[in-house]
Amino acid sequence: MYFSIRWLVRAGYHVVAYQTTNTVFTSGDPTILPELIDQVRAHIKQRVAELSASGQREFGFFGSSLGSFILYNCIGSADDKIPELRWGVFNTGGNIAAGLWRMPPLRLAHEARDWTLPRLEQAWAALQWPDFGRLDGCRYMFASSRGDSTAPLADIAGYLGPMLAAGAEVSVHPMTAFNHRSTVITGLLQAPRLVRMVRTEASEAGQR
Repeated sequence: MYFSIRWLVRAGYHVVAYQTTNTVFTSGDPTILPELIDQVRAHIKQRVAELSASGQREFGFFGSSLGSFILYNCIGSADDKIPELRWGVFNTGGNIAAGLWRMPPLRLAHEARDWTLPRLEQAWAALQWPDFGRLDGCRYMFASSRGDSTAPLADIAGYLGPMLAAGAEVSVHPMTAFNHRSTVITGLLQAPRLVRMVRTEASEAGQR
C-alpha cells in the first residue's frame, strides 16, 4: 500500500490514506462494517470540507478490497454521501458477503456466531445496494482479474446497474493476477496509471 501512496504523491496528487484492522471481518460481527463505513465517510466529509475551504476543487479516490467497498458507500448525492468524489478507482469489487464467505477463516468466524451467507447478505443489503442519488458527470473504474476467486472480475457487471442508472460512466479494467491478494497488489502497482486514466476521462466528460 505504502509504495502506491508514494507513487501517487510523486505524480502530484495530495493523498489522504486510511488503513483498517482485520477485526472488521475476523471478529464474526457484521455490525462492525456499517459502523466503520460511517466513521470513514464522516472523516472524508470533514477533510473534503476543510480542503474545499482552502481552495481545493477536485476530489477523487483509489480504494482496494475493503477500501473499495467503503468508498462504494461514499459516492453520490444522497444525504449521507459525498458528492465531491466525482471520479475514482475501485480496485476489486462485487458481492462483499459472498467474497467473505469464500475465505474459509472468515466464513468459520461468522459460522461460529450462527451466521449464514443469506443472513449476512441480508444484513449488508443496504451497503451492497446503496442509494447513490445522482452520479451525473461522474466517472468510475473497477479493476479486477479473472484469477480473483474472492471478488471475481465476471461478477462486477452485476453490480454496475445502480451506478449506471444514477448517471455515472463506469468502466471495467481487467488485470492479470492469480488470486485476490495478487489482484489487489497488481492494482496498487498500476495505481498512478489507473487514476490518470479515470481522472482524464472524467475531466473530458465534464467538458462535453
